[in-house]
Amino acid sequence: TLDMATRALDSYALVSDKYKDADLESYENLQDFVDQNPDGKTFEADVKAAGFANVNEWNQAITAVSFAYVGVVDDQSADIQQQIKELQAGTELAQDRKDRMIKSLQAMIPSENNRKIIEQLMADPAYADKLKQLDVGEE
Repeated sequence: TLDMATRALDSYALVSDKYKDADLESYENLQDFVDQNPDGKTFEADVKAAGFANVNEWNQAITAVSFAYVGVVDDQSADIQQQIKELQAGTELAQDRKDRMIKSLQAMIPSENNRKIIEQLMADPAYADKLKQLDVGEE
């Protein structure tokens, strides 16, 4: 939803700055950071203050926003659909592996709802700037 996306982006901007020196990448997941790092409980409180039940729910939300944003800015839908067609037509892979690969590819295409939400956010200058913070292509 638009509300979830704005809350995720607002909290992402906050935690990205507040915990920039916390070495989050050295933890297998955010819950490990919460459980093992002295700043973890404060991080969790910041995420909960944004309306998320826990760090995993927040992480899923910001990941969904990020995938949708990349999908809108660098629309690879046609290429992904072509890859799916090629996988479906192919005979060299086992069906279960094909199914998993197709499912993974389909997840890379933003839904119409998510696409509309990202377009709304991109039209808002404050959120357009926050979305750009997610752009992994600039790192």
